[in-house]
Amino acid sequence: MTAEDIVQNVFLKLFEKLDTINDFGSIRFWLLKTARNEVYGYFRRAKNHKEEALEENEELLTDTNLGREIEEKEAQEIVRNEIDLLPTELREIFVLREYSELSYEEISQMVGVSKEIVKSRLFSIRQKLIKNVSKRIGV
Repeated sequence: MTAEDIVQNVFLKLFEKLDTINDFGSIRFWLLKTARNEVYGYFRRAKNHKEEALEENEELLTDTNLGREIEEKEAQEIVRNEIDLLPTELREIFVLREYSELSYEEISQMVGVSKEIVKSRLFSIRQKLIKNVSKRIGV
């Protein structure tokens, strides 16, 4: 499933639920929550069906650009793994801020906590990620 498939699923769900939506001002948040759930579902399915890592090809690794690209992907994988280890409520706040680029206020409304708590949790999450990722990459 690709990003386009996820978007299509979200809008199909919106179309199916259009009759039940009373407050059209809340559609943005409904779409964000539904998209979030679709993305989480995608990653759950991908995690359950994760394929074995590709065999390393020594000839390809000699290419420096590809080597750097592989290192970057490995670093991204380490960060993703650390994010996956976060409790769900913290992971959600982090993803909404860093990947969805929502404001503190928008996140506050979505998860039902104050803006100050969102800021505090984000600071703690970032510190924890820096510490854990640094340990894993040996910095």
